[in-house]
Amino acid sequence: MDEKADLEIHVSKQALPLLLNGDIRLYQLVKYGEVQVKGSYRYSLLVESLLWLCREYKIA
Repeated sequence: MDEKADLEIHVSKQALPLLLNGDIRLYQLVKYGEVQVKGSYRYSLLVESLLWLCREYKIA
């Protein structure tokens, strides 16, 4: 089974918790060189949106 992925994301060990906890957005980490994204821009925006929406919200 050798299928090609629509999106490939490579994340450093230091950046992974920040990304999954919603402390920083995916493309901010790309800008800082902590994440490499290969594939469709559309899918990368979808993943970024899902990660951002699934973060823990602080209720005032």
